[in-house]
This record gives sequence, structure tokens and C-alpha cells, in this order.
Amino acid sequence: MTIPAVPALAIGVWAEGHVTRSAWNEGSFHYIEVDRINYLLMPELRVLTYRVDSQGIGHEEPSTLSSVRTGLRVSIKAEGSRIYDILISNQE
Repeated sequence: MTIPAVPALAIGVWAEGHVTRSAWNEGSFHYIEVDRINYLLMPELRVLTYRVDSQGIGHEEPSTLSSVRTGLRVSIKAEGSRIYDILISNQE
């Protein structure tokens, strides 16, 4: 058995911004605009909401794309113009 010399790379980098246009469809593709930049939503997209409980502990909870509205502050995990994860902040 051989082990590859180059480790697998993680997909994308995290960036923060505000949703400037909610998700829309063009044919079979789904898009969203963050800080006036259009992004393609990948089929395996995960949408999570980050909440802080009464003890100050942060939790990520599953959410839906319909909860990602214009004006919300989000973190996106993107590679180029493709988004793989959206994390909704509990602060707007």
C-alpha cells in the first residue's frame, strides 16, 4: 500500500459578508449574491445557523436556503465562484 505524498486539500476558504440578493434559479442552477458578487450554490451545499446559548456556548444548527435573506451577515465557504457552505450569524 502506498500513501500519497500530497495530502488531500480542503475545498474552499471561509469569507464573511452580507447577502445582497437572496438565492435565485437560472435553469437548473442556483445562485446567491454576497457583497455584490454572484456565487453558484453547489448541489451538496450545507446551510447552518450559528447560535450562542445562555451559557455563551456557540452551536451550529441545520438551516434552509430560504432562511438566507438579503441583509443577513453570513460566512461562506467558497472556492472561486462556487459556495459549498453557508453559516448564518445570529448577528445582523
